[in-house]
Amino acid sequence: MSATDTPTQRASVVLHENGTGQVAIGEELFLLSGPDARANRAEARQKVAEHAKATAQSVEMQVTESGKSLLLLVGPDGRVSRAQAKSSAPEVSSAPSAASAPSPAPAQATDENGTWTQAEAPATGPESTPVRDEIADVPRLEGLEDLVQATPDQGRGAYAKSMVAREHSEDLPRGWDFSGEEGQPVSAEPVYLDPLAFESTESPESVTVGGVGHAVPASQSSLPEPGAALDPVDSDPRWEEISARPATQGIRGRLNGLGFHFAPAPDEVQERREELQATIAGEEQIQRAEAFRKVHEREQETRRQAREREHDERDRQQRALIQTNFDDGRTITMVNVKGGAGKTTAGFLIAATLGRVRGGGVVAWDANETRGTLGFRAAKDAHERTVVDLLSNADAFGTVEGSRLPTLMRYVRQQGDDQFVVLASDKDPEAQEMVDADGFRTVHEILERFMNVIVVDTGNNERAAHFLAAIEATDQLVIPISPGADSVAAAEWTMDALAARGHEDLVRHAIVLLQDSATRPGDGAEIAARFEGKVRQILPIPYDPALDGGTEIIFDELQPSTRDAFQEATAAIAQGLAETREN
Repeated sequence: MSATDTPTQRASVVLHENGTGQVAIGEELFLLSGPDARANRAEARQKVAEHAKATAQSVEMQVTESGKSLLLLVGPDGRVSRAQAKSSAPEVSSAPSAASAPSPAPAQATDENGTWTQAEAPATGPESTPVRDEIADVPRLEGLEDLVQATPDQGRGAYAKSMVAREHSEDLPRGWDFSGEEGQPVSAEPVYLDPLAFESTESPESVTVGGVGHAVPASQSSLPEPGAALDPVDSDPRWEEISARPATQGIRGRLNGLGFHFAPAPDEVQERREELQATIAGEEQIQRAEAFRKVHEREQETRRQAREREHDERDRQQRALIQTNFDDGRTITMVNVKGGAGKTTAGFLIAATLGRVRGGGVVAWDANETRGTLGFRAAKDAHERTVVDLLSNADAFGTVEGSRLPTLMRYVRQQGDDQFVVLASDKDPEAQEMVDADGFRTVHEILERFMNVIVVDTGNNERAAHFLAAIEATDQLVIPISPGADSVAAAEWTMDALAARGHEDLVRHAIVLLQDSATRPGDGAEIAARFEGKVRQILPIPYDPALDGGTEIIFDELQPSTRDAFQEATAAIAQGLAETREN
């Protein structure tokens, strides 16, 4: 990239004293928030270099820092060099005159401090003579000389604007000399830009308004002091057109209404400048708000992705626990002598979670001493056989031909996508009574031949013979509790009764499921505190309206939070079963 390359793109970098800053490239705005100014400079340079490389065009990078401005050139190869001073002054002709001729540009020189100055122009020759007034019929107005100034690009007078650069190394902010860094050219220090200095093609003592012939002393032109901060209006491409518009206010505006072309007075120019400043400030505020919104959205997206990764990792770990090979059949028993505590619902959903994750080999058995509701809440099958029918034909499983899975499938009910089966209790309470302690052991032995996990839903009488037989066969105890005080008290009674019968170890390793309810509110933290230290784990189960009607349970209709809670509970149960296997 040669020094004469003309960049086709521009970037603006603003670094604040508080350590923040921003980079504007086209319509994109990037916020800088590095640990220090050097880091912000490096990040700004990197973003502009990336843009130059992506577009294969050099970028003119205007930097504002510490109240100073400087101009750098960033090439597509990432090399950063000092931008050369350049003139953008359009050639403007004077007012129509029979003897008009182009005026020579004033000579340029620098003083001992390197500041650009304007040499004295010759005071003789036709170029230095103000253009005569060609509108003879316009009355001469007192003070008009102070109202008229040069008008850009209207075929009259003279107007020129250029970007003037100067070296002033002792005032340069540190950090923009990239010499010696890898991939950067070793060059002189950067240069400051004097914001929009105006040069006249007329004599430096005066400028002439086309078509009028009245001069305004050059001393009235308010040029920025060298090294002053660049006004954003001067670098805005709209300002050239706005400032060049004919006057609309005062006597100038009234004359323009008659067909003349007077430039605006300084007050009107200042008003236009302030209006554009307000517009730019509003646009920058919108850009900052948009940039903040994008940053906020990115942060939210990052947090969302982090939560998703955490959830996925937790899901993977829980599924791995549930899929544990236990080497032998395992029995999970739901107990609480209080009816309505949620034993049937919890038993069904634990069996469904096991079936879905393990891929089958799970049976949920309604072992109520009278008549349970597990069969009612489960999916229906082509038959309505129950545990009583299985027990009545238990002898068939004593033969080689009868000891096959299809024989068992005659008595259980398939649960479809949940990939487990239900062994329902009998509708006849008297017939159900035949499932005593011996009957329980017989059925349990048959189920163990074909199933890896047996989930037993017990009744409400801890003294019943088959209840005690179920406890004897249990590997993992689960105690569902509803928020009501009676359910909590019944759970404590159940635990005390089991401990009194020598099952302290089962109670100590039990898992309590604290199920929320819409109709029976309770203090979950207070309830959990009552069981703290008495059981292995206490897990909350959220309320789900899909379970509140007492109808058939459809797993896919549960809320995601409910499915997650039962997967967590099932993983905890599986971990307990794995520990039982190791012991």
